[in-house]
Amino acid sequence: MTSTPESDPKHGTRRFEANPHEVLGGLDQNRFAGQWPSQDTAILVVHGIGNQQPFDTLDQFARTLVETFRTAGRDAITMTHFTAAKPSPGACGFWYDSFIRLTIGPEQPHLDIYEYYWACQTQDKASLGDIQNWVTNVTGGARRFYHENAELGLQYGDSSPFFAKQSPTAPARGNFKPFRYWFFVTTVAHVIPATLGALTGLLRLLARIPIAGLGFDSLLHWVERREVSALANVIGDIAIYNTADAKSKFYAVRKSILDGAVDALRYLLEPAGEAGPFRPEDWRYDRVILAGHSLGSQIAFDAINRLNHLIHQGGLRGCDRAGYFTDGTTRLKMQGADHISEMLCGLATFGSPLDKMAFFFREETAKEQYLRAQLIEHFHGFKQRFWSGQETDNARRLAAAPELFSRLFDDIRWRNYYDRGDLVSGSLDYYQKVVNVTCRFQPTLALGEFYVVLGLCLVIAALVIVWMGLIWSPGPWLLLLLKGTGSEWMAKLRELSALDVWLLLLCVLLLVGSAAVPLAAFATRFTHSNYWNCRRMFADIVDQFLLPPEPPRHTPRSTAGLAGHTAAAAGPARIECAHHHGS
Repeated sequence: MTSTPESDPKHGTRRFEANPHEVLGGLDQNRFAGQWPSQDTAILVVHGIGNQQPFDTLDQFARTLVETFRTAGRDAITMTHFTAAKPSPGACGFWYDSFIRLTIGPEQPHLDIYEYYWACQTQDKASLGDIQNWVTNVTGGARRFYHENAELGLQYGDSSPFFAKQSPTAPARGNFKPFRYWFFVTTVAHVIPATLGALTGLLRLLARIPIAGLGFDSLLHWVERREVSALANVIGDIAIYNTADAKSKFYAVRKSILDGAVDALRYLLEPAGEAGPFRPEDWRYDRVILAGHSLGSQIAFDAINRLNHLIHQGGLRGCDRAGYFTDGTTRLKMQGADHISEMLCGLATFGSPLDKMAFFFREETAKEQYLRAQLIEHFHGFKQRFWSGQETDNARRLAAAPELFSRLFDDIRWRNYYDRGDLVSGSLDYYQKVVNVTCRFQPTLALGEFYVVLGLCLVIAALVIVWMGLIWSPGPWLLLLLKGTGSEWMAKLRELSALDVWLLLLCVLLLVGSAAVPLAAFATRFTHSNYWNCRRMFADIVDQFLLPPEPPRHTPRSTAGLAGHTAAAAGPARIECAHHHGS
């Protein structure tokens, strides 16, 4: 039940095998008629970045899952609200975790859906200054390790925009796109903070204008309170959780988030009793599936890594150090499973940035730190390829004790759902034994149409600025903004005619519209939230994780997705999502 990572392709010890790719299949009205999970199953869903509220994730996931079942022929599903009493961390007593139970009859297996909510731990923790320092450190590392990042991407066939598509005629070294890489790093490091600073700076200058400045001052406070704060919390989630420095003030928050995820998993995987001897009926579930959206996929991934170490240290109740179920003294045979990887047997990620995390946020090591590099490689083991290169010099090689570092979960099924319109997600190439499934969401605005809108808005903004320069001499106005007193402002404003005031308001509205319209158009193309309502994706999750009678395992070349295509083709009526999918 253990696995070892692929040999490093850099050293040619084994042929590198790319992860399989599939296109998300369709859904017809009779696909799940008469079908239901054959075992008691739990799904733990981990939410991603954003202004999340408790039960948002539970509502979205359970609602779409039930709607998918019902529209595909499985009616008469009963939804029941339950609570689970869990020990309060660091205190006596219990807290009560709500979950939703789906059933089709009193004697039938039940399907329980849990959420792991962590957003409250990062809310308002990171200031704009903290985020800027983090961005500076990340982009600085991207510059220092430019060659290492390029080499890593080429080794594993990175399919991100930084690399051209593989071609039989193109040399491997020509696939990396350094201009895109440096443009992205520079934009993140300078352009975005500069734009934010320019916006708030401009509003502060305009707030100095008598009378009219009151409106700009109110707008400034609204921007700082709403938009800047929201942006800080979204980026702050990423900055806080991706803090690897144990000296950072955010490290304790990251540890608390990960500890909570592991505890949520332990509740589902451990027997109900505190002490043995345990019996098979003491376990709450026969099968556990972990699902993560956006940053939640990284938390889920890290939780499985941590669970792997916990088992090897004898820290998971009801399991021995090799991952086999035990009553406390002897091994047990559960219903269709005798190993922990047959209970926690699936990982579904959607909108996942894990490849980008590996590319930009992994812990970097200097070339002379060959022991540190191997320590990091051994510790982060779940389905991870070699990120630092495999040490070939036996005199420098650090052996990993198999009883402590064997990969217990490397053969579980992992399906990663992504879309090209989702800039956060992507195909996962830096991990092994993953099936990448492209959703092909069809945005309401085509890419060519977006470029037309952007071009028109830029032209309009340029014409307005030129027009303003021709009508009013900009020099005196700039001096007033920078150094003008209240009396000087009043004197200048008296010189304006009513027509000038209306023209000025018109120009300001045109400039604001020229900035707002492209942002709104871009938002229509961003598909990061489409997964939650995608019945096709939920149907694939049902097919791949919930319905198989045996624990789902990874196969080198998955053909499981073909079943979805066949069922969709054979059905008399197709069911469509609220959004469109490309063909």
